[in-house]
Amino acid sequence: MLLGSGEFSLELALAFQRLGAEVIAVERYADAPAHKVADRSLVVNMTDTDELVAVIGRVRPNFVVTATDAVAADALTAAAETDFAQVYPTARCARLTADREGLRRLAADELGLPTAPFWFAGSPDELRAVADHAGYPLRVQPVAPVTLAAGEGHSVVLTPADVESAWQRAVSAGGRLAHNRVMAETLVEIDVHVTLLTVRSAGPSGPTVDFCAPIGHGEAIGDVC
Repeated sequence: MLLGSGEFSLELALAFQRLGAEVIAVERYADAPAHKVADRSLVVNMTDTDELVAVIGRVRPNFVVTATDAVAADALTAAAETDFAQVYPTARCARLTADREGLRRLAADELGLPTAPFWFAGSPDELRAVADHAGYPLRVQPVAPVTLAAGEGHSVVLTPADVESAWQRAVSAGGRLAHNRVMAETLVEIDVHVTLLTVRSAGPSGPTVDFCAPIGHGEAIGDVC
């Protein structure tokens, strides 16, 4: 079962079919790209835990593969606890992907990775307090990045007068999962964004982690390219 049926999922579906798998493509709307090539297609509200759990229980797939951020992580947890399905990526991974706060705290607090100084705020007043403490300029963005276009909900706060509008822009951004918290971080000049694809597999001697060659991205007029 493939959760998310966009263009990337279309390629995944074809790859799985070449390996002999029956693919069930799931999306929140009909006629999604992967629906056109999958063996079966379903229209499901994937952010509704009960609805997604019910569908997984009815279909009983051997594997549940998530290819979207807009999915209920609790449903993935429930699927992983069944006796018939393996879930990839894990429910914890899906939860972190949809939560900048959890991901940033994992990176900085648990793993000790260097990051730009960051703070989280749950109200305009908290964001003002963060800005007073951190100084300007400050980058503000939604905590939940799901389904957002590049840069949607992001602001650069230059003065105290910008705080309220930055808060409103972040919490009203178009993610389907509700969020009422924002992340603020010190503005850092970045020359290159790097994507490092990581593959974990079960090798003959145990779990193995492999890293693909890094992919560099430049930024042009606010969009990564």
